[in-house]
Amino acid sequence: EVYDTNTSCYDISELEISVSTTDSNDVSITLCDDDGIEDGFHIFNLTNTDNTIFTGLPLGSITTYYETYNDALLEQNNLGTTYTNTVPYSQTIYARIENTNSCYGISEIELIVNRLPNIDTNDLFTIDQIEYTVFGCEIDAANAVWICGIR
Repeated sequence: EVYDTNTSCYDISELEISVSTTDSNDVSITLCDDDGIEDGFHIFNLTNTDNTIFTGLPLGSITTYYETYNDALLEQNNLGTTYTNTVPYSQTIYARIENTNSCYGISEIELIVNRLPNIDTNDLFTIDQIEYTVFGCEIDAANAVWICGIR
């Protein structure tokens, strides 16, 4: 029913509603704090979340990233595709996914920076009754292993 407030007349009309799927997925990115300064901050490549966020969405959807939900809602202060977290160790930011019909969904992206394990490089251990000392440990981030010398 469409009602004209000036004339008090009305007419019946048919309304067609189309529903578009933009129900995007929440996701997290986890990195080790291996950037040389163990402080809980790291540079994140936000596009690494796209495959998970886009699961089940129509082709051609566009993602933009924001620090707050309100920024994502209002499409202001776009973060770009690389971002250094501003809250150490764990922070939630938001991805706005928009399809070609201008329908959108907003997902949470949890950014997690894990602390490196504490290794006492002067630890002693024994193999076959021979005492060894661990020294000079370095992290091989590409292979996620610690490389240490022993003597």
